[in-house]
Amino acid sequence: MPLETWLAYTLVTTTFLLIPGPTIILVISYSLLRGRQAVIALVLGVGLGDLTAMSLSFLGVGVLLQTVATAFYLIKWLGAAYLIWLGIKMWCSASEFT
Repeated sequence: MPLETWLAYTLVTTTFLLIPGPTIILVISYSLLRGRQAVIALVLGVGLGDLTAMSLSFLGVGVLLQTVATAFYLIKWLGAAYLIWLGIKMWCSASEFT
């Protein structure tokens, strides 16, 4: 990949990262409620997650998943199961506080 293409991709990705969204709102709320120490770990985690997603995209994992439909289908269902598990876990922990 030419350097110009990579730099353009990095610029666009960085621009999208700076647009306020759910992650930025989470970081702001954590900073207001829990202070600087909690936010440092959160920002590092968000940055690592974004770097991982960008690296996988750069390596062409999206194209691979498009060609192997079964793998994409399996990953979608595993993600859905994980979200359901997180929801149940949050629901159970919320009932402990009421």
